[in-house]
Amino acid sequence: MDNERSIRVLEYDKIRQNLAGFATSAPGKDRCLQLLPMTLSASITHAQEETAEAYEAIIKIGTPPLFGIREQKESFSRLRKGGSLRPGALLSIGDLLRACGEMKHFFGEDEEGLYPRLEDLIQRLVPLSGIREEIFRIILSEEEIADDATPALRRIRHAIQRKEGEVKDKLQQFLRSPDQQKKLRELLVTVRDGRYVLPVKAEARGHFPGIVHDQSASRQTVYIEPMAVVTLNNEIRQLLLEEEQEIERILRELSDSLAGYTEELEQNQEIMTELDFLFAKGRYAFSLRGEKPTLRKNGRLCLKQARHPLLDPKTVVPIDVELGESFTALIITGPNTGGKTVTLKTIGLCCMMAQAGLHIPTDRKPELPIYDAVYSDIGDEQSIEQSLSTFSSHMTNIVRILENMTDTSLILLDELGAGTDPIEGAALAMSILEELLHRKIHTVATTHYSQLKLFALNTEGVRNASMEFDLATLRPTYRLQIGLPGKSNAFEISKRLGLPDHLIEKSREKISSENQAFEDVLSRIEKEQQIAEQERIRQEQLRDDWQKKQDALDTLIQKNTALREKEIRKGQQEADRLIEEARAEVQRIIADLKQSGKDSHRAAARAQQALREQEARFRPKEKPLKKKSDNIPENLRLGETVEVLTMGDQGEVLTLPDNAGQVTVQIGLLKVTVGIDEIRRVEKEVKKTGATSTKKLLQERSTQSAGSTLDLRGLRVDEALMKTDQFLDASILSNVERIEIIHGKGTGQLRQAITEYLREHPQVRKYRLGTPQEGGDGVTIAEL
Repeated sequence: MDNERSIRVLEYDKIRQNLAGFATSAPGKDRCLQLLPMTLSASITHAQEETAEAYEAIIKIGTPPLFGIREQKESFSRLRKGGSLRPGALLSIGDLLRACGEMKHFFGEDEEGLYPRLEDLIQRLVPLSGIREEIFRIILSEEEIADDATPALRRIRHAIQRKEGEVKDKLQQFLRSPDQQKKLRELLVTVRDGRYVLPVKAEARGHFPGIVHDQSASRQTVYIEPMAVVTLNNEIRQLLLEEEQEIERILRELSDSLAGYTEELEQNQEIMTELDFLFAKGRYAFSLRGEKPTLRKNGRLCLKQARHPLLDPKTVVPIDVELGESFTALIITGPNTGGKTVTLKTIGLCCMMAQAGLHIPTDRKPELPIYDAVYSDIGDEQSIEQSLSTFSSHMTNIVRILENMTDTSLILLDELGAGTDPIEGAALAMSILEELLHRKIHTVATTHYSQLKLFALNTEGVRNASMEFDLATLRPTYRLQIGLPGKSNAFEISKRLGLPDHLIEKSREKISSENQAFEDVLSRIEKEQQIAEQERIRQEQLRDDWQKKQDALDTLIQKNTALREKEIRKGQQEADRLIEEARAEVQRIIADLKQSGKDSHRAAARAQQALREQEARFRPKEKPLKKKSDNIPENLRLGETVEVLTMGDQGEVLTLPDNAGQVTVQIGLLKVTVGIDEIRRVEKEVKKTGATSTKKLLQERSTQSAGSTLDLRGLRVDEALMKTDQFLDASILSNVERIEIIHGKGTGQLRQAITEYLREHPQVRKYRLGTPQEGGDGVTIAEL
């Protein structure tokens, strides 16, 4: 892409500067300032997707933690060479690692998978949390190492404090002595060259034994280290040297620990810089109210409500422009300062921004081709040094464009053919446009020449456009009108400015009747187009209102669906919790019963059955709400066995289909009414297990335990309890209200076991021993 000239002429560099203003780090800003348009479709698409993800993440989550990113190349180079880093450099690396750790937690579980490109970058970060914590534990600031960095450093610093205290105590004795006070300039202790000294009057220096370290500018004061503290000061100096050596050793160890991770650190730096750059693109898109463009090779250019990205969004007038479908060249006419050049720059900047991976300021989804270059000839770039006129400067640039352009270039020409004789300039302009048309190169040109208006009207592949002018206010509106050539409006403007009518009429007479007729046609077309434009705007507003309502409805449906799924998950979690509680309770009961040794197998079986019923209650089978039979049964008979598809169980037909096709089926104790298309005839040879096993078992039990009397004499306790259990189930199903259990007198163990069983059974209302007529202590009577 013709970057150097296009960047300067279209002011693309200002776009990069604005983008850099949204980066938080110096490396991120440098990355923004180096951004150039791309020409590979895959690279552009990837960059646009990254911008879109960053834009969405900023809106839904907020600003990411991109602090602590600084230039680290020098530090990484020293680490590679085995050098030791200073505290400030180590803190910078610690800040980088801390930012990496914070960034790893930027996306929560709810956002997982929503931002794949950003997540891929973040997943590659290596926070090195252990080394990071050690850096911040040891280094408090660029000038301070923590006392507790190592035991040796703590011991040295404590020793220094003790020695300094001893020195100060001795010097305080000098300050308190009346004889010594006369020799001192001030009653204070100060430091010179790292040693504690006293300010002594110059005339008393011979009477104050010690070492002179400095004197005042006026030479009236000398700073003397008394001989009494020289030894202590020497000891302090030695301790300070030991402290310095220990700090160097600590810094060396930290540097060595980082040296093994130099590649990871450089990767972290690159990724965090890239993330800063991507989120800068997202924030810039948000500030522009930008849209993600659709880019295609050899596609069309379609911008709706596009705004110049460098102008105030509150005052800039948006434009609609298209190119490349029914025409490849657009010729824009209109008054000076009417917005023609701004329109060219808006088109060029939007194309360059899109191919650089930036969203562009439009209100609707833009479509753009992928251009291999954007060539522009905009503005008066005459060169005094090269002795080039305006025309020569323009023509030199156009010659260069014609030499370098390809069939996939975008050409922007401002005031094509201007700066020379109008007839010759118009002829040159038409020839240049014919060459561009022949190669179907996308071209947008501005002009004042009427000849080019006629050229566009009479040439296939060219379309007229104009910048609207308000005659009432004598000001341009800056709106682009495609399909209508611009008028000069010279007569109307002159009349409103006060030029006498007779001069205007004489002027009209001097132009040809053909030109006058052409201008009249333009006036009528302009009025009709204004009416059509107003209707178009009204229709678009209605469409936008409908779309907003549709979007709101879709959003509501999504929210309700999400809420329903959330409630279902919540209910399932509660069911799981209840099941686990029931499971634990049943297991506890089983354990207690086994430990007691009483009826363990029967009680365990009943408890496990209760658990299965509880699970069936909270975990119903996953079936569709309604199933249809592929083979609707005909000629049903009462008592015939059928399968109810919506329940997955078998039962017997109780009633034949009514007028509505409804059938009543007995499934165990349950009577259900279903449609005839929801049942399936069960062949006699097909044996159904699972759902029908309960009914079969109950039928067997009922058969085995017919009547209201059960004789248990001669059975062991466990056998008797099993028989009793089956007998009660059968009696309950048969609606028996009173039963007799004959257990005999014997040792009384069987009678006691039956009594305990009946006491715990939930279906037994009361029980008693039999009367003498009923069998006395050998019989137990129970009411169900």
